[in-house]
Amino acid sequence: NSESINIKSDFATYNSKNYNTYFSKNINIDYLENKIECQKLDLLFVENLALLYDSIIYTNLKTKLFADRLEIDLITKNSKISMDDKNKKIEMFYNK
Repeated sequence: NSESINIKSDFATYNSKNYNTYFSKNINIDYLENKIECQKLDLLFVENLALLYDSIIYTNLKTKLFADRLEIDLITKNSKISMDDKNKKIEMFYNK
């Protein structure tokens, strides 16, 4: 019972046995006022997990965030944002 999530990419591979889907290149995700761009997205329905990685840019009305990896639990909607290089930090900009 939630709003639609629109995913567009240059390529996708779908596994009809377990429904896992692997998107790659120029991925754009739109959900309400939220937009995410990245280069790879794995929807792992067997594990109830969405993995977004490779040059993530998240934007909404007031926030712009840059990171390397975003993991979303498809059941709880909890998420974890991280960088591949532990010496680098997630960049986040907030507009009032």
